[in-house]
Amino acid sequence: MKEKGDENMKTLKQRVSYLKGLADGLNINSETREGRLLVEVIDVLRHMAEKIDELDEAYEELADYVESIDEDLEELEEELDTVCDCGHDHDEFEDLDEDEFVDVECPNCHEIVAFERDIIDDEDLIEVTCPNCDTVVFVNDQDVDWSEVEKAGQQARAEEEDI
Repeated sequence: MKEKGDENMKTLKQRVSYLKGLADGLNINSETREGRLLVEVIDVLRHMAEKIDELDEAYEELADYVESIDEDLEELEEELDTVCDCGHDHDEFEDLDEDEFVDVECPNCHEIVAFERDIIDDEDLIEVTCPNCDTVVFVNDQDVDWSEVEKAGQQARAEEEDI
């Protein structure tokens, strides 16, 4: 494609140069109205050929850039194939039991947020936020009735499955 475009550019520029040569060879006088018209038409054609050449070069650069973005996007898509909606890499978490996670419902958007049960007993202060709306859904320094939390999470999961 590029070679054909380059060939067309050469042809277009060559044809404009040929017209310029014909006009010079015919001693077209730019002092007559017809001569001025022909000289201006040839000059406009030369400028158009230059602009088309610049556009063609810009197009080629843009096409190369889009192709590199497409390749990067393909690589990213391949990496994301193993990541679910909750952001977990299933290859990494494949061996974990469901009992190792706690599900809570976001009070703002009602999404189910899953986090590792180990966070509950962690000595550091940890806030779990909803990935959907960034609302804090759990802070590990709270006194929590876990039976109620798990019951609410199971109900919300069941409702999601029914939908």
